[in-house]
Amino acid sequence: MSLAALTSTMNNVQLQETRSSVLSPSVAPSAINSLLLPELLALAIEIYVSDFHESFHSPLRRPCMVPFYAWIRVTHVCHYWREVALATPRIWRHVALLREPCLREMLARSKQASLTVYAMFIYKDELWQFTKMLNSVLAETHRIKQIEIDMRELELASTFADTPAPQLRSATVYGRGSYSLPLPAWFQVPALETLSLSTLTAKDVLPLLRPSLKSLALTSVGSMNCMMTISDLRDALQRTPLLRRLRLTDAVKGVAMPTGIYNGCLPSSMRISLHQLEDISIIGHSNGFSAISLLSSFILPSHIDFCLIFYDLYYLDTAGPILDCINQNVVEGVRNPFHSIHVSAYRGGRFQFTAESPLPTERKLLGDRVSAKLTVGFSMYANDAEEWLQYLFRTLPCSDVLKITVGDFITFSADIWRTSFGSATRLETLQVIEQASVTVPEVLFSDESNESNEPITIIFPSLRHLILWRCRFNVEEPTIYLDRLIAALQRRRESGFKLEELTLRQCSCVNEELVERLSGVVESVHWDAVKL
Repeated sequence: MSLAALTSTMNNVQLQETRSSVLSPSVAPSAINSLLLPELLALAIEIYVSDFHESFHSPLRRPCMVPFYAWIRVTHVCHYWREVALATPRIWRHVALLREPCLREMLARSKQASLTVYAMFIYKDELWQFTKMLNSVLAETHRIKQIEIDMRELELASTFADTPAPQLRSATVYGRGSYSLPLPAWFQVPALETLSLSTLTAKDVLPLLRPSLKSLALTSVGSMNCMMTISDLRDALQRTPLLRRLRLTDAVKGVAMPTGIYNGCLPSSMRISLHQLEDISIIGHSNGFSAISLLSSFILPSHIDFCLIFYDLYYLDTAGPILDCINQNVVEGVRNPFHSIHVSAYRGGRFQFTAESPLPTERKLLGDRVSAKLTVGFSMYANDAEEWLQYLFRTLPCSDVLKITVGDFITFSADIWRTSFGSATRLETLQVIEQASVTVPEVLFSDESNESNEPITIIFPSLRHLILWRCRFNVEEPTIYLDRLIAALQRRRESGFKLEELTLRQCSCVNEELVERLSGVVESVHWDAVKL
């Protein structure tokens, strides 16, 4: 039996945890056990436990006794599995400060294995018990490899000892922001690679930044005391020459800048090169000009995944300078042309634009990424959304796009489609979701008379595949919309731009008769037969 098959079996055990027959030690899976060496079984259980915690755990989530240790049920499948598990300390290395007897048992079973610790404080009236358990864990500081710790209560900080933590590679710290924390020296280890800090002052953050860091996340959670200045952040990034991933959430103080004005980058001699950086995210609720100042301070590589989302930018004249800055700092002259674009709208007026460009061959060989992403998101009044989209396409290189997805709560007129996406002459696949499908027939081919008698310009002349997803054919009478769609496809076909493939996914009011009519104008029609 393969390792993957065995891990799948363990997942099935977890899904059937309520069935006593599965969990009973008297029912041993002898057929499986006869094929398993103890070392292979131990490895499979270890992988299963790691996957369980990776899927279970999320930032700021308070673990509780049953789900956090639910994986232990897999060690109850039979006596053989139990014996192997108890003899493998690595299986017991994930510990949480929930109940003292359980913590003591996990520390004992893990022996000298590297520890992953979740020290999240829950209730203030249990502070004394939490502190006691924390002291037990800190006695094992020498073997802690990963820790997530809540230090929002000042009393907790005084419990830390300055014992070394030579194995520590990843640390997540939640502070309070209203006071400076006397963080222990064992956070300042030379091999620390991943650091996530929430609601800590700049005075606390800067000493924790080690040259070995590869991933850094800073979050202020709305506390002005915890927002860093541009100067602080420049200082921080100069201390981390190996940094590959940077995530800033409301972490940079806003700066004043006249609306609609962008004066370009600083001279190259004054900018910091972040040539190792692969992923940067700037997310927040500020006026966004802090992002301009931040981006203008750095030289970013062409292969970077870039995400910029601000939820309080409601006007195009505010968003425009930021897009100009992105274009100059991230895209222009350094990034391969985009090959796919996704435009989405969400309830509440949030719009998001995501584009991907292929990585250079030499970068593909260095990791598992095959493309670089650019994500830009703003809150936007509905009547500004169309102008915003046109501005994006004028600003960013979209002529080589092969796939466009437009969806959710967007309804653009045919003219906006043409002026925004008209440059995508190489487009091969168009995916339209929900409300965006309303004007698709007019986009594919306009029935308006050509009074100038000039040749009709076909948008998306290279289009081969149209995907309609969760489209409501009953927005109007189904036959009326279908007639418009069939007429547009027929006119494209007669003009020499026939569509080769049409896919209908979860579309309402679609039946076999409608699919048959579409088959008359499209070479291949795929329908998932889901009748909504």
